[in-house]
Amino acid sequence: MIPYIVQLNKCSGLNQVVVFLQDFRVNAWEKRKLGELLTLLKDGTHGTHKKGCFAFLLSAKNVTRNKLHFDDTDRKISKKDFDEIYANYHLVQNDILVTIVGTIGRVALFPKLNVPIAFQRSVAILRPKNLLSPGFLALELQTHSVQYQLSASSNMSAQAGIYLGDLKRIIIAIPESQEQDDIANTLFHLNDLIAATQGKFDQLQMVKKALLQHLFDQSMRFKGYSDPWEKRKLGDLMKVTSVKRVHQSDWRKEGVPFLRARDIIAFNKGQKIKEPIYISESQYEKYVKQSGRVTPGDLLVTGVGSIGVPFVVKAKTPLYFKDGNIIWFQNKTLDPDFLFYQFTSASVQSFVMSSSGKGTVGTFTISSGKRTPIVFPVMSEQRRIGMTLRNISNLIAATQSKLSSLESLKKALLQGLFI
Repeated sequence: MIPYIVQLNKCSGLNQVVVFLQDFRVNAWEKRKLGELLTLLKDGTHGTHKKGCFAFLLSAKNVTRNKLHFDDTDRKISKKDFDEIYANYHLVQNDILVTIVGTIGRVALFPKLNVPIAFQRSVAILRPKNLLSPGFLALELQTHSVQYQLSASSNMSAQAGIYLGDLKRIIIAIPESQEQDDIANTLFHLNDLIAATQGKFDQLQMVKKALLQHLFDQSMRFKGYSDPWEKRKLGDLMKVTSVKRVHQSDWRKEGVPFLRARDIIAFNKGQKIKEPIYISESQYEKYVKQSGRVTPGDLLVTGVGSIGVPFVVKAKTPLYFKDGNIIWFQNKTLDPDFLFYQFTSASVQSFVMSSSGKGTVGTFTISSGKRTPIVFPVMSEQRRIGMTLRNISNLIAATQSKLSSLESLKKALLQGLFI
């Protein structure tokens, strides 16, 4: 067992979690079956219930991110049905909720609420004995060891599920009470940081969505700008084309980057390219003599698979891409960021989808690219719009990176702090 100390530091305005590990002797943990440590183990109602207006009837989908999430759109049942469900017991604060149907093993503590709540059979309710901290147990149920046992115990029907009898037989390890509390306090504090960062991320996404809508439908304008925007087709403003075909035999493991549609989608999601492909510098020079060079400000847009996903070229370093899969907008007319974000707007994406054809697999073609409608203001306003959206996108990316780091830290602690 590796003990831990967690401190919070502030650096550049962001809370950063720093974990210091120290070695010292602790008592061995006791391994027990879960059922031996509970005073209550129930699942939700198996019955059918008519729509009512008294109590929320929730399910596994409401147990996410270590919390119980519900709102007025969730189903309600009558007081009569609620009383029948809880004729023999009642939910209390810090009962442990575990999803046991569908996505198995999501965990949350039942919060203090002033509204009545009932659950469907997809959620199990656990109440530990006094020797076991509810917070500690909720965390241990999320460890790899317990999650593996849950997965191994689930039935392999169309919708996976685990029976309460199998849940009772799950093996867990428990330390002394003080160590339980220390671990629970540490990780719940980390959970709070994760939740706060997730909340910030969600809010930034909503702000970006609103800006995309209001800036491009012109219901929001920067001070000093009131002239009407010009409407044109992209083919009238720039060359829309593709490149010379590169055969798979020309692919290399190093050289000039060769992008496919899936790579642009990865860039758009802030992900690293899996198994990147290159072509030799000599092949690149041969191809660009016929097709031309991609330059900063150009826009590459996916034409197959997930169509209409844009990528704006920023660097001067050479790159090439797969013909037919990617449409090349040789942009020398519009602010690059403005063009990129307008391509993600609802109006342009609607055109992309409507022009993709009625086949099984839709495509966005050079012809469709030329006909893509766009509206744009004077260059100075384009730049302000592009910079505003780029800045909030960078903030979203930084917040997402922080969130990923915190989640990785939690995963490491769950693995390192539990036997």
